[in-house]
Amino acid sequence: RDLKPLGRGLPTTNPEYPKKRSHQLSTSYVAHPLATLEREFSYCYTKWSCTGVIPHHRRGPPASQALPDREYKRMAPLLAILIWLVCLAISVPFFTRTWWFPEAITEHARMVDHQFMMTLIGTGIAFILAHVALGYAVWKFGRPRAEAADYSTGNERWEILWTIASAILFVGITLTGYTIWAEARFARAQSEPASATRVTVEVTGQQFVWTMRYPGEDNKFGPLKLELIDDALGNPLGVDRNHADGKDDIIVPRMAVPVNEEIEVILRSKDVLHDFFVPELRLKLDAVPGLTGMLHFKPEKVGTYEIVCAELCGLGHYKMRSYLDVMELADYEKWLAEQASYLE
Repeated sequence: RDLKPLGRGLPTTNPEYPKKRSHQLSTSYVAHPLATLEREFSYCYTKWSCTGVIPHHRRGPPASQALPDREYKRMAPLLAILIWLVCLAISVPFFTRTWWFPEAITEHARMVDHQFMMTLIGTGIAFILAHVALGYAVWKFGRPRAEAADYSTGNERWEILWTIASAILFVGITLTGYTIWAEARFARAQSEPASATRVTVEVTGQQFVWTMRYPGEDNKFGPLKLELIDDALGNPLGVDRNHADGKDDIIVPRMAVPVNEEIEVILRSKDVLHDFFVPELRLKLDAVPGLTGMLHFKPEKVGTYEIVCAELCGLGHYKMRSYLDVMELADYEKWLAEQASYLE
């Protein structure tokens, strides 16, 4: 607001200010106010403070009001050390692996962990170096001064260098991570033929339960019909029991699979958006109404693992969970026969 009238000319008491510069200030400010405002103000402030146009009290605090040198010498190291301690406190849980991931039970899960570590190492090194440099700058350049701070418009060479470095880092992480992501969803299924012992399980999410369906002895899923859905009668999916392929379908609330066998999961949703997540498998996929998702894994360790919904799906989201039981092949076949006996 004050620059526009001042830019039309300086008082006659300022012989050092060039008239040509005064004309340029007025022209450039009116023609390009946003582009030149900061540059022109900086120039005027420097020139006028030297010639007495700007009062002394607007040029910064006098030296008598500045903090003593000993105060700056004491505060700068303390602040730098505080920055380094905060950086160390944040880094320690990662070095010691406190609150770390649960045990990986598939080859794919170990690949995900390896990719995570590569990403963590790269970003961790950048994080530590940045805070070390920040602490050093505070320690080295923190000093008392009455004059205004130096102003820099940046360095194009350094900006180009760190932009290129960041692009290489993130593109590299994306390319390597994409391979692992696709491996569990469709890459392996397209490149490898289905084994004779592959177990196919259809998993359907609904508020607020998981429902598993097995194809039975014929290894075929029966058709689903909306008008047949009845949770009270034990048919939450609407399986057509009169159809030849649907009469032996097994519906259970808990998932069981044999160890060291290829598993294929067909993921569906009955109502809203859900998310199938087993931390030990490092697998997580949305169940979207109207769409079918596919997951593949091969468990290598017998045990019971929690299946949770990782997508907010309603008031009962917190209790939407089931369990994955990884069994020996003989135990799995016995469990499957037991579940089939309930259909008789």
